[in-house]
Amino acid sequence: MKEINKNMDLKEWLKIWYETYAKPFVKKSTLASYECYIRLHINPYIGDLKLNDLNAIVLQNFFNQQYENGSYKGDGLSPKTLSNLRMMLHESIGEAVKNQLIDCNYVEYVKMPKQQKVERRVLTTSEQSRLLATLKASDDPFAFGIFLCLVTGIRVGELCGLFWSDFKISQSSVILKINRTLNRIPNLETGKGTIINISEPKSLTSKREIPIQEPITEFLNDYRNQQNVILGKHCTQGDQFVFCRIAGKPVEPKFIQTRFKKFLKDADIADANLHTLRHTFATRALECGIDYKTLSVLLGHSDVTTTMNLYQHVLIEQKKNAMQKILKQF
Repeated sequence: MKEINKNMDLKEWLKIWYETYAKPFVKKSTLASYECYIRLHINPYIGDLKLNDLNAIVLQNFFNQQYENGSYKGDGLSPKTLSNLRMMLHESIGEAVKNQLIDCNYVEYVKMPKQQKVERRVLTTSEQSRLLATLKASDDPFAFGIFLCLVTGIRVGELCGLFWSDFKISQSSVILKINRTLNRIPNLETGKGTIINISEPKSLTSKREIPIQEPITEFLNDYRNQQNVILGKHCTQGDQFVFCRIAGKPVEPKFIQTRFKKFLKDADIADANLHTLRHTFATRALECGIDYKTLSVLLGHSDVTTTMNLYQHVLIEQKKNAMQKILKQF
């Protein structure tokens, strides 16, 4: 390893930090993001600066440049991506401080652009009904995957990572266990192309159990029977992927997204992405009176505050309804 000292370039330190403090401890998908931030956004702009030359104004100008004053031209980053970049750089410079390579973690003093509140797309009850009717009438086996996302709120990566053994079936109940997620990330080993990455969900609370009943179990059985015919019974049990076109080879989120777009068109629904199904599930749950804590557990959020912040629009309606009930007493 290169000898560390205060005269090191930032890019030299980031390489050491990546190998020593990040690679042994974080998920491959997170590592892929770190590698991208360093290679595309840090090294070309401030990577050649000495650690000793970093200060608050240098870093502020760097982040301003990356954001491009709120526009998204060229390499300009969104506020969310910029926030992730800041967290990574804050952590890496923090370790440099611990190693006495720099006196202060100046990332601490960088001002960030305000993240604009994004209006989350939620299917209307009419759109939801049309989509459900389209899915149930379809002979496409992957209609079940879209249906499962809508009625459980699971993420598409969690859907693609399901094994048949994740459906725990007993005489009294069926439990869906979320144990892993699947996505495609850059191949960090070769530096070329991409690979399928299967890992644990994004947080400890994302590993969860979801009780399922009719009509989910009925659709599940129909789908299993379809796959028995297409792939064979040996592919619909144990640690075989639930969603695949070729035995033992899982489909990817991009494939499910393409299928979803087709179903939207067939149901005459305006464009949406798969995460819309998760938001729709959460919104319908709250409209039915499900409490935020229970919903938080079903969605696999790290805490109930995350759930409440995401679905403020429903919370406002609940407050209005509560006030109406209260005022009837006066």
